[in-house]
Amino acid sequence: HCGTMVSTAFLRERMQRAAMGTHPNLSQKESEIEALAMQALQRGELEHARGLCDAMLAANPGSPIALRLLGLVHMLGRHYEAAIDAFTR
Repeated sequence: HCGTMVSTAFLRERMQRAAMGTHPNLSQKESEIEALAMQALQRGELEHARGLCDAMLAANPGSPIALRLLGLVHMLGRHYEAAIDAFTR
């Protein structure tokens, strides 16, 4: 299905960008939460990572870092439409 191929390519690109590291302008607390969320993702703890993303978004609703991480959570949970939504918000 063509739409699936586009979505897969889009998500693969976003995953590669996410692997590039932390954003240099984050506060210390945001950096710590981002690191914890990435560690949770690496361990496959999607609910824990989702909670950390939600906490970041509660403090800063437009946080590109939190939205990127939330997109990864959704992608790894195979919720592709939600992942695309988070990545493009």
